[in-house]
Amino acid sequence: MNKKAILIVVALAVVEAVTPFAADARADGTKKPGLIGFQYGSADFTDLQNLSRLSSLQRAFSQDDDYGREWSGKWIGFVAAPASGQITFSAETDQAVGIQIAGKTIIESKRGIKTGSLTMTKGKEYPIEVTYVKGGSSYNCHFKIQWSWAGRDKVSIPAANLVHTAKQQQRWLQKAKEVERDDDDDWVYPAWEFPVGDIDLSAAKIVVLNPKSKIVANAADMLHDEIKKRTRIRLEVRTSSPRKGVAAIVIGPGKKVTKKYPLPKGLKLPRKAEGYALWIDTDKRNATTVCLAGVDDRGTLFAAGRLLRLLKMSRDKVGIDKDIKIATAPRWGLRGHQLGYRPKTNSYDAWTIEMWEQYYRDMVVFGMNALELIPPKSDDDDDSPHLPTPKLEMMVEMSQLADDYGLDVWIWWPAIDGDYSEPRVVESGLKDRDEVLKKLPRVDVVFVPGGDPGRTHPKILLPFMKKHKQVLNRYHPKAQIWVSPQGFDRGGSRRGWLRAFFDILQTEEPKWLDGIVFGPQVETTLENLRKEVPKRYPIRRYPDITHCRSSQYAVPNWDNAYRSTEGREPINPRPRAYAKIFRDLQQYAIGYITYSEGCNDDLNKIVWSCLGWDPDMKVEDILKEYSRYFISARFEHKFAQGLLGLEKDWEGPTLTNESVYETLRIFQEMERDALPQDKLNWRFQQGLYRAYYDAYIKRRLEYETSLQQQAMDVLRSAEQLGSLAAIQKAEKILDKAVTEKVATDWRARVFEMAEALFQSIRMQLSVKRYKAIRINRGANLDEIDKPLNDREKLTDRFNSIRPLKSEQERLKAIARILD
Repeated sequence: MNKKAILIVVALAVVEAVTPFAADARADGTKKPGLIGFQYGSADFTDLQNLSRLSSLQRAFSQDDDYGREWSGKWIGFVAAPASGQITFSAETDQAVGIQIAGKTIIESKRGIKTGSLTMTKGKEYPIEVTYVKGGSSYNCHFKIQWSWAGRDKVSIPAANLVHTAKQQQRWLQKAKEVERDDDDDWVYPAWEFPVGDIDLSAAKIVVLNPKSKIVANAADMLHDEIKKRTRIRLEVRTSSPRKGVAAIVIGPGKKVTKKYPLPKGLKLPRKAEGYALWIDTDKRNATTVCLAGVDDRGTLFAAGRLLRLLKMSRDKVGIDKDIKIATAPRWGLRGHQLGYRPKTNSYDAWTIEMWEQYYRDMVVFGMNALELIPPKSDDDDDSPHLPTPKLEMMVEMSQLADDYGLDVWIWWPAIDGDYSEPRVVESGLKDRDEVLKKLPRVDVVFVPGGDPGRTHPKILLPFMKKHKQVLNRYHPKAQIWVSPQGFDRGGSRRGWLRAFFDILQTEEPKWLDGIVFGPQVETTLENLRKEVPKRYPIRRYPDITHCRSSQYAVPNWDNAYRSTEGREPINPRPRAYAKIFRDLQQYAIGYITYSEGCNDDLNKIVWSCLGWDPDMKVEDILKEYSRYFISARFEHKFAQGLLGLEKDWEGPTLTNESVYETLRIFQEMERDALPQDKLNWRFQQGLYRAYYDAYIKRRLEYETSLQQQAMDVLRSAEQLGSLAAIQKAEKILDKAVTEKVATDWRARVFEMAEALFQSIRMQLSVKRYKAIRINRGANLDEIDKPLNDREKLTDRFNSIRPLKSEQERLKAIARILD
């Protein structure tokens, strides 16, 4: 049966452009990021389809975006001027783009590049309308709107300069009506019935008590968007309390929230940064009020994330248990992940800024407060076929997006320009850094790895870093610079470097240096590093959570069947292992930013984020919250069980590990019960990919091990059969691994999941199919048929035995194989 659920939104008349909204602009001061608007299923602003938010004026569309070959869009809001004077706007498109600002048409572009100018005042917000019309046979299209002014070259318009107001959104939402059009009147959605908690919040209002803070406003937007995504329910966001009897979710600074809704007895607002209190009030307004009170703006953001983890959400339902009462603050002040937009990763290099914003939110919900970017010049290729935006432009957008959510921005910046004892190399390196740093909206810390990559003695590296910091502080006065001794003493040519590094720190204690990082290839323990490094320097961990071999924390005693096929960078949930690693070493550092090279380690990030907040949180509880929030309340326990099973799949010899088939059974049960939206969920797809891959490899290993044993038995009868006949018979048995394959349905499902993951999250699981950079960078689909016995070696041996002149020589050679 077929069902199309199409959002048909009753729109404002097309003739109602930006100007009618200008009067509303300051009526409600709540600023929301991006422009608000509609998308239409035609090229003439008819066939209204859905309400949408445009967070960037640079977009590329393809068949994957499912807009069709003909469509149009109209977005309104406000643009804040970057400077005073004449601002020139430039629009580049292969279709048609229109821009109106303050009622004046600035650009009407039909293909190519067009410009238009407007005199503006720095910081002033002007009403803006952007229209886009797509027509033609191809799905692919794009537009890019930039600006320039005196003394400033053309740059992308930062997301922070584009806003709409709560009043605008409310008017559009009030006029919107959701209608379902059934192609099949007999279709009935499965009547899934889930507990929705003691309190129904499906008609609640989200009340923002500090609308001037973009972080708090984004926290409220995150609540609205993530609830809608999971339930179809749109909770109104407002700045005033609803009438009595109407449920509300009140979010804001602790003092403002507690002034209206006193803390319940026994609950105190933490004093520590990023802390929050969360409770339910039923007295003040004769209705349920869920209270989110942050110690600071980030505390408010994390309170919103915690609420999302507590809500019980399903189709058209959202609720919460009545006894929720939480006051908490993080144990560790630094909880971050490296999110590098670069060709080396197995997925990140194909992400748009919209995908990055979603991932930021996903990580924030579980406690991330920092992220680490990669500069345009690193140890990567200059370009990738996947990059939707040039590296520096994306870095700027990611920096701005982090600032919008109040997240700290670190930069992993290797010193690989050349020999820094040469002045020209130093000058060139500093110039490159200047060009990047002056364009970034936010930088809090630059981290320079001493090695991996890099090969500069600390006596030369540190003076260069001092100059690097001077450039850094030119644009970001409070930004810090940290260094790691990675690679020091690694190999004979670098022997003694680690001691030299410690000596510099201990004798000179450079004041410009702000901290030390412990990461892969540091040739000492974290405990010893803490002893050697003066106390004035804090230490941050840089744990490798993305690689399974040739790495800082390799899978112990990993069976070669998986080691040789799954490879170095597979989908690798290891919750128990990383929980132990986190807890064993946490006391020696102030926190962490993990080393990640894609979304293959997604669960590991969540484990570290949760433990960074509360090191005593049970792994089982982390997995259940992960499963409930990202997958479905229906699979809260089963998906968590499946994730633990994937970790067990890699424990001990594969031939005797019976949990592999049990893990597959768990995922197959969920697969049978999954709704369409579950099967489109990339995290669900990752679980299926790994479960089928593991089971297929185990089944092949059993089969090919048996074939080799049969072949050896034949070779033992070579004297009776004759050497050449025995070789031929043994070879035919071994070739059954190719001619008579097993578990082909499991193999086919792996390939289907690989395609699904490329479409959903841009995972590149094959070099040939998806243009992954290398096989060991997560492209293990290319290794799925790698022989799991000695068939190839034996074939080579057989080919060397056949030409021998005598039967006796051939029999002796066969005996050596059997020996």
